[in-house]
Amino acid sequence: MWIDITSHAPDVDWVKAATPALFEKKIQKKRPGTISVCAALQFKYGIDCVPHLLCRGFSVEETEDSLIDLHYLGIRNILAIRGDGDIHVENPKNPGFESHLYATDLLQQISNLREGIYLHQKAEPMKFCTGIGFYPEKHFESPNQSFGLQILQKKSLLGAEYGISQMFFENQFFHDFVNRANAVTQMPLIPGIKILTKSSQLSMVPSRFFVDIPEAFSNQMFATEDGKKQKKIGIDWAFHQCVDLIEAGHSHLHFYILQDATPLHILLDRLLDHYPSRFRKQ
Repeated sequence: MWIDITSHAPDVDWVKAATPALFEKKIQKKRPGTISVCAALQFKYGIDCVPHLLCRGFSVEETEDSLIDLHYLGIRNILAIRGDGDIHVENPKNPGFESHLYATDLLQQISNLREGIYLHQKAEPMKFCTGIGFYPEKHFESPNQSFGLQILQKKSLLGAEYGISQMFFENQFFHDFVNRANAVTQMPLIPGIKILTKSSQLSMVPSRFFVDIPEAFSNQMFATEDGKKQKKIGIDWAFHQCVDLIEAGHSHLHFYILQDATPLHILLDRLLDHYPSRFRKQ
């Protein structure tokens, strides 16, 4: 078991500097950072943690600093992703702020560090196990799914060792993608599951994550206004997704959680009861 910790770019404001035509970066950071949370969980509770590293909102210098800190702490598993938002507008006011546009650029920086190639010097190589994200239903910016497979292959060649999928609610999307991906890479592809527990999420989730909600699922959710029944419908749907994936040979599942972990606890208990000889309760 492991826990991956999401990352968010801090609130940033660019104010005029003393030097004409230049701006200074003012950061407002109001909560513990990803590295701090990972270190606390990993060393206090002994749970392996996988911090997210983003392109958006972080300079290449900040990324290198984060990787140095993680390596020093002994946190060697990372997830390299682009991050949400407009990748083309990082900081039009300050030409000195350089960040990666795509996850492949971030992977190249990590690959360089594995060889001991830092931004401004050569030093001790770093050792990381690097994961990446992928979209079973086609990334909304990709022209087609074949292009997404080309990017997956490029990420693999740049050193990615496993992939975690964007959430999906129709397993056939994932099965089809994996079947095609096996022709370009042999790295493990882990399915990402999100438990929906209320009908309002049926419009919010697709608009934010560009995923499809199966008609059979939405019909069940909209057929009742009872919150407890909607929660049960969502857990049932995720349970059947998990069983299908496990039966198809996927031994690892990734769950997306936001604030309330209770539905996941219920789901895991059902899976443990369903597979008493395969999983061990702890």
